[in-house]
Amino acid sequence: MRASEKGGCINTVGSISTAEHARRMAKRLGRQPLMTELVKETRTKKSEGFTDERTKKALEDYQALLVEFLTHNPQLKCKGTGAGTKQSKRDAKDPNKPKRPPSAFFVFMYVSMLKIVRSTLFLLISV
Repeated sequence: MRASEKGGCINTVGSISTAEHARRMAKRLGRQPLMTELVKETRTKKSEGFTDERTKKALEDYQALLVEFLTHNPQLKCKGTGAGTKQSKRDAKDPNKPKRPPSAFFVFMYVSMLKIVRSTLFLLISV
């Protein structure tokens, strides 16, 4: 007896892996697909809907739990779900972030400046 006959999950993606489906959806959507979108893509048939009732029920239960969780924790809202909010592509700058090390040119200039100052220091002292 096959696993699908025992109530196991039935994929409709054929030989294409779920990871490959996720990559293709990300390219098509311009963002990473949500888990629910990926399940709908891989577990539905074009004319019949979901492949089995278990998958349909699991997805409905997941969505209900997600809505309940987000209503109790509004600070954990997903990116881009706020109406009219514009997400910045760049993260906010950290004021405590250490500076980048100087480039080779700046190290050379610093050493050259020290040599020049040392060589001309006696001129300042003799005046």
